[in-house]
Amino acid sequence: MRDVLGKTVRIARLEGEVPRHMFREIELLHRAQLVAGALAHMPDGFLANFYRYLVTRADCVVLIAEKEGRLAGFAAGALHASSLLKSFVLSEPLEMAGYCTRLLLDPRLLYRILSLALNLATNTQHSSMDERQLLSIAVDPLVGRSGVGTELFNALCDWFRSSGVEDFGIIAAKTQTAALQFYDRRGAVKVGEMRLGGLDSVRFRYALPPAV
Repeated sequence: MRDVLGKTVRIARLEGEVPRHMFREIELLHRAQLVAGALAHMPDGFLANFYRYLVTRADCVVLIAEKEGRLAGFAAGALHASSLLKSFVLSEPLEMAGYCTRLLLDPRLLYRILSLALNLATNTQHSSMDERQLLSIAVDPLVGRSGVGTELFNALCDWFRSSGVEDFGIIAAKTQTAALQFYDRRGAVKVGEMRLGGLDSVRFRYALPPAV
């Protein structure tokens, strides 16, 4: 991991050999704070494996915030979002088969997952901006309103900027009012609406400001 901030809150990029418990903690935080999304309801272990997979890809990033030695939040981004779910599924076919078997017991969730995958693939055909995506960002409510979310967002911006891009996409469900306000305050521009994973969602474009 690499330090990018100071003493009170430490922002680090997960890379190399990462303890498995870290991905389990990320999964639990994702499920608790991003509960509206379809992925939050996937079978146990799916999200931990997904974020572990992102760490192995050079075109993706997983950032964590640690405060007083505990996970305070995380963020993830990708340069090629449309291919992620497909490539993840193909990376571990036997394990994915197990997840799919369990999904068959919940047709409504299965529909939302298929809708999510289809929308990601379809919408990126019409906008290269959508390939570059903020995938997720979540902060432990115990440290809410302390600037952790802002620091994670800024660190993610630094990663996108270092990757040579000028903007990236953000998708947030209309039910995520705090997230919508968060992105609006940072100057993200609303560029449309869509139905994603069974949820009415807002699409934003965030233009990266020049590096300070």
